[in-house]
Amino acid sequence: MILFGIILGVIGLFASFVYGRKNSWRAVGTIVFGLLLIGSVTAIVGNDTHHWAMHRSTTRQQTVIKASKQTRHGPLLLAVKLDHAGHDKAYVYKTSGNQTKHTNPETTRVRVCQNGKANSAAIMTTKRHEWQYSRLGKIMFAGLRNNHELIYNNVGYSVPSTWHVLTIQHR
Repeated sequence: MILFGIILGVIGLFASFVYGRKNSWRAVGTIVFGLLLIGSVTAIVGNDTHHWAMHRSTTRQQTVIKASKQTRHGPLLLAVKLDHAGHDKAYVYKTSGNQTKHTNPETTRVRVCQNGKANSAAIMTTKRHEWQYSRLGKIMFAGLRNNHELIYNNVGYSVPSTWHVLTIQHR
């Protein structure tokens, strides 16, 4: 819709300049189509920088996980350091289907909590924060394909006290 507004504004502005015979029609056409063009460009810039016509949404999902490695000392939750300072870590775990997975350190904030219960299940709670269009935004910005734009993920691991969190260096 906004892109059609820009196209209509440019064509209308051109037509009012070239084909407007009377000064009054030329002035009215220039004002109307000029305002349409300026408003459309302002709406696109506002959407890109300030997320106009969008709201934050959060989805939450809990998953029972298994240890990424089983040792004689107990199950391990592996944290792979990706930089020398230790700020970026990828946590490695297994899902119920024994598939090894890891968190994405670029878009994820991770918190590990050991709950004192030895026989409880290890649970991974994922909160996905993203921008979603409102009804008006879906109409105005149809076709821009930036609905459900990720802001960040929060991942919390609640593991039993028998688990160990082991940090290893990636080479």
